[in-house]
Amino acid sequence: MYSYHQILYMMTIVNICQQLIVFQTAENLDGEDDYEAVNEHRYFFL
Repeated sequence: MYSYHQILYMMTIVNICQQLIVFQTAENLDGEDDYEAVNEHRYFFL
């Protein structure tokens, strides 16, 4: 069982990774919709 801080830390890492992936996708494609989806996903956890 993970502690609350470990879960929060992992969520932060996942969030940063998602944003980096989306940022790279937005450079290659028009990825605004993907970026919005990640933001909604992030706020779902907050």
